[in-house]
Amino acid sequence: MRKRKNTRLAYLHRAASTLLVCSLLAIELAGCTAIARPPTTGAFAPAPELQARIDPRPAAYGPAWLGGDVAASIRVGEQKWLWLFGDTLFGSVRDSCPDGQSYCGVKVAGEMVNNTIGLQEHSPAGPGLVRRFWPKTSDGAPAAVFTPATPGHYFWPLAGTTVDGALVVLANENSPTSGLLPVANVLLRVENPLAPTSQWRVSQHALPGFRAETASQSGVSWTTALLREDSSLILVGSLGNGTESAAVLARLPVAALTEVAPELPVEWWQEGADGVPAWSRHYDAAALVEIAGLPGTSEATFVRTSTGWETWQIPALRYAIHHYKAATLAGPWHDEGVVYEIPAPWSTPLRHSCAGRGRLRGARTFRPPSLRRPATSALLCRVGKYLAYAPKAHPELAPEGGQVLSYNVNVFFGTLADAVHAAETQPGFYVPRMLRAAAPIRPSPEAR
Repeated sequence: MRKRKNTRLAYLHRAASTLLVCSLLAIELAGCTAIARPPTTGAFAPAPELQARIDPRPAAYGPAWLGGDVAASIRVGEQKWLWLFGDTLFGSVRDSCPDGQSYCGVKVAGEMVNNTIGLQEHSPAGPGLVRRFWPKTSDGAPAAVFTPATPGHYFWPLAGTTVDGALVVLANENSPTSGLLPVANVLLRVENPLAPTSQWRVSQHALPGFRAETASQSGVSWTTALLREDSSLILVGSLGNGTESAAVLARLPVAALTEVAPELPVEWWQEGADGVPAWSRHYDAAALVEIAGLPGTSEATFVRTSTGWETWQIPALRYAIHHYKAATLAGPWHDEGVVYEIPAPWSTPLRHSCAGRGRLRGARTFRPPSLRRPATSALLCRVGKYLAYAPKAHPELAPEGGQVLSYNVNVFFGTLADAVHAAETQPGFYVPRMLRAAAPIRPSPEAR
């Protein structure tokens, strides 16, 4: 498998190193400190029957889909859900396995592609298998479903919904040198999402308000989540990165997506001159309102309930899924506690040396970062061999009053070869892990 610079896996292995743990995206370090955590409720547990719906399986011909992250599901038709996947592994796999495993014998081959899709149909008997789709190059190799207009750039689609039958997707556009940091946010509109991907009619529209992360300023990205509220689509974004990021909001009239104009009429949730938050068409990144109680993240889903909204997140560099609730999207949000502890081997900790105090120098392009290292004793930070991230809700897979989540697992330290080794030797690696609510989730006193 040839190494590539423009994949999430490659950059997680090269950039998510000890330097990233202790200097994640331009924070000045005084050490790696413990994060206080609310009580664990144990509300979620693995869902083997749903896991078998998404696990890899042999392909009738050509390469088999072996894993991909993102794992956002979007209703696109009557009892039909489209799944978005990010970087995707291909190769071969068996489904006649010992010990009741749904797949085994993984062999990674060829190159990863930056995005693929899946389609899942539901029936009275339950959800069907997630069937994966991707276009092919002229020589028959897998190719990405979504590709930018700029040669050499690539898309990571992170969130989506439908508007009048069209699929609307928010994607990060990245370059071979930007690594995990996007160079633009793009809204993709697929006019005919139920057609074969080779026949899709896709338009691309730059999202205003994006700001690239640099050494001197925090980035602003608008691809965390996309959700419907009344006559608007709400874009949940992230100001900054890593452990110091904050959630921010923008909105777009649903009517504007029926026939997308060259410039999207986005409004941002900002502080006015009187200090009162309000929607504004005049963008000012310094005036964006940081949503109280809700950490910023690059990927999430938000679910409407009878009492407001809820979402789930894995705090940066941690191994537990937290449940957050709020009466309105603008907050304040409340951390309801830990609903699932990421199990071994994905949470198996290792000890690595950190670089003491330091500040990133120069423009950060994730190549990896450069630190100034004083002659002081190194810090020790407790981090894991694997990284757990991007929990997503899938209400369509849950009974009424229940909930289903997925989360992703990747290698934290090592090389792309280490990721291939993990995929071939560790069942479940880089395949979305499916969870089902095992107990009612009680609201916090503040949310009652």
